[in-house]
Amino acid sequence: MMETMMAKRATYYSDPVARIIDLDDNELSESWSGRVGFLIGAAHLAADESCPALTVDEWCALADADRGTEHNYAHGPEEVVNGMQHNLFDFADEGDEKWNVDCVALARRLRSASFAERLAVYEIVRRFHKTKPLKGESYADRFRRIGARLADSH
Repeated sequence: MMETMMAKRATYYSDPVARIIDLDDNELSESWSGRVGFLIGAAHLAADESCPALTVDEWCALADADRGTEHNYAHGPEEVVNGMQHNLFDFADEGDEKWNVDCVALARRLRSASFAERLAVYEIVRRFHKTKPLKGESYADRFRRIGARLADSH
């Protein structure tokens, strides 16, 4: 039987995050790491299940607009996820022509989407920047590989 090694990591949680984790120190049925792992897994699943279908050009515009952005996680999930919309507004002049996408309209669509949908878009763009393309891989294939849902081009 192969034994799995788990890396130990020390992390800091702000008081508001600790309240979300909300473990009673006397609770024996749950561990802190078990609860944190559950919450992370649940957020990942919610994002995957809520991923909107966007065209390849829309995904490319989102990734291009967010290129080089260092999101500050200390500002909280809402601020980080909404940062992509601001990037799209700023990128509109270049992105509209480059990707044949109305970046302002796309940013407004994201603004009206649910938080889970916006989180899914953020996660796909994050994965896009963290993964290398495979030899000969199209943008469509790469986005599919990292979990994006693709809509037909209009």
